[in-house]
This record gives sequence, structure tokens and C-alpha cells, in this order.
Amino acid sequence: MGTNAMDNKQVTVEINAGVTADVDAAVAAADNLVLMGFTASEVSGAVAGFDIVNGATGDAAGKIAYVGLVANGYASEWFGDRGIPCPLGLSINDQGGTFNVALYYKTLDNA
Repeated sequence: MGTNAMDNKQVTVEINAGVTADVDAAVAAADNLVLMGFTASEVSGAVAGFDIVNGATGDAAGKIAYVGLVANGYASEWFGDRGIPCPLGLSINDQGGTFNVALYYKTLDNA
């Protein structure tokens, strides 16, 4: 992906295609792990939805964002230069439907 000039850390992407169930520990826990953004698309011609979770499982309490997708729809968000802290890892909590999701993340240096 790209490099953020502020901390010179490369953004990494975790791609999950054809999701129909929770994705536990899509990205493992790490100190200073931050979610930079996501892209998602619905792929079965019906509505879909999911939560992005700061936690080891999709059922964890640390819901960061809900993403609702219309049939054949697309959503994306970028959370700025420093992202959203997610030291417990990143998981997906499936709320129904079939979708692709890419999570953009990096681990920042200690300040």
C-alpha cells in the first residue's frame, strides 16, 4: 500500500472475500495496532452488514463500526493519519449477507 510520512510505517491490508460468518482474529492483537480504514462490497445481490471489532472474536464487546451494505453496494472509510487504536486485534462480526471486506491497518511506533 502506501507509507504515512508522519511515522514512516507501511499500511498493510487484510482481505476477506465471500464472508458469510464471523472472522475471528483477522488481524492478531499487537501493541499500537491501529485500524486505518476499510473497503467493503456486497456480492450476492442482497443486503449485508457487519461490525468491525477491536477484539479476538467477532462476538467481542469492542465494536468499532457497523457497516451496512445495500444489494451490490460498496462502502469505504479512512480514519485519518493515526487511525483508530485496536490493540486487541481486529475481527469481523457478521450481521448477515455475503460481502468482501479489506481492513487497512498498521502498527505505530511508540511515541
